[in-house]
Amino acid sequence: MNCKQFQDWLSTRDIHSLVLPPEAVAHMIECEECKSLFNWDTRLEDQLKKAMRMEPMPRGLSDRISTSLDHQAASATRPSRTPRILGTAVACLVIILAAAYLPLPFHKVDTFKDLNQISLQAVKGHLAGNRRMNFTAQEVDQALEILTKTLGFQVLLPSLDPFDCTLLGGRICALGDCKAAYFVLEKHGRSGSLFIMDSQFLSKDLADGSRFNTRIKGCETCVWKNNGQIYAMVF
Repeated sequence: MNCKQFQDWLSTRDIHSLVLPPEAVAHMIECEECKSLFNWDTRLEDQLKKAMRMEPMPRGLSDRISTSLDHQAASATRPSRTPRILGTAVACLVIILAAAYLPLPFHKVDTFKDLNQISLQAVKGHLAGNRRMNFTAQEVDQALEILTKTLGFQVLLPSLDPFDCTLLGGRICALGDCKAAYFVLEKHGRSGSLFIMDSQFLSKDLADGSRFNTRIKGCETCVWKNNGQIYAMVF
């Protein structure tokens, strides 16, 4: 099983099955990136199951809500000097009580505390040397649509002219525990990497245009936020 086959299996796997295909297990032993994708996907499924868990309604609450609604409907059919604010209050109470027993919303888990942490992870991914590409520069427009649909946020490429580099292609990857878009770059014969992920994975609320430049393990890194996304470029 190669990386593409693994990702195809991961996107269609039966999450209720506790037995993993031997070829998928073998691939994760060899490929740390696909292993990270699997762990990320598993944690996401666990969080979704917890978020969608139903809580039992207290005994008698349903009857009290129905009685209140029946009383309000009956009151509406006859003249009354009672201020309408009472009816509004009862309606609000019903909504609040009912909402308390609806499935809990899914809460994201922040992964990176600051741009420096993202720089470190981007350098690690860059130095891993996996330049595999599922699409080329000529296919980038169609690929961006697929990446957007798969990753759940609009993937927008920045202008590469200020960086004096060219785009060769890309694929989906893992940046730490986060799914991200990965693009292979080249500048004057040097290989580069560009990672793009949703800014929800950064715990700090940074303004668009925030930028962090550093040098790590001989690599020049530039990390910035724009369009609700985090960009991490490494050369």
